[in-house]
Amino acid sequence: MVRFHWHVEDGFGAYTPPQASKEAPGSSGVRHVSVQVEIPGESSPMQALFTIPAGYLHPEGGKVKDVGIVLGHGENAEDWDGQLLSEVAVTLAKAGYIVVRYHSAAKELRRQRMFEKALDVCATSPYARCVQRWVLAGIGHGARLAAIVGPRARGHVCGYVFLSYPLTDSLQTAKGPVLPDSSILLLRIPAPVLFIHGGAFD
Repeated sequence: MVRFHWHVEDGFGAYTPPQASKEAPGSSGVRHVSVQVEIPGESSPMQALFTIPAGYLHPEGGKVKDVGIVLGHGENAEDWDGQLLSEVAVTLAKAGYIVVRYHSAAKELRRQRMFEKALDVCATSPYARCVQRWVLAGIGHGARLAAIVGPRARGHVCGYVFLSYPLTDSLQTAKGPVLPDSSILLLRIPAPVLFIHGGAFD
C-alpha cells in the first residue's frame, strides 16, 4: 500500500490514504483530499479534509490565493463534512482558497489542540505551498475555538469568520474557572473579524 506522507514536527505528521482525492460534484475541478493526522498522545489519527482549488498545481497562474482557511465544526462533530460546511468549503475553493476541515468529537478544551494541529498540518502540506496567511473560521463552538487558537497560532492569521458565535455561552477555561460568557475572547483578537448570525440560529 502506497500513501503520501509529510512531516510536520517531531512525532507529528500526516498522510493521504490511497485514492484520497475526489472531485466535488458540480465544482469545475475543485477536489476534496482526505487526510489522516498522526498526533502524539492520540490513540488514533484525526480525520481532516482539504478542499483545494482546481488550479492548485499551477499557483503561479493566479488562480490560487495566498490565503488559506481553517473551518471548524460546532458541538456536533458529525457536521464537519455535512452539507453546510461542505458547500462553504467548495464555494471558497472555487474562488481560489484552500480550505481545511477536521473531525474531533473530544471535549472543547481538547478540540482546541485539534484545531491548532489542523492548521499546522495544512500549512506544512504541499497542497498549501503558496499560502502565506490564514483565516480562522468556525460555526458555533467552532467559532469560539478559532478565537481561542488564533492569538497563539504559529502561522500568520490575517482574519476571522465567526458563524453563530456563542457569545452568551459560558466558557470553561484551561485553568479551571468558568466564565459567564465568551465575550472576553473577542477582546484579544488582533485581526479583522466577520460576524455572521442567521435568524434561524436563534
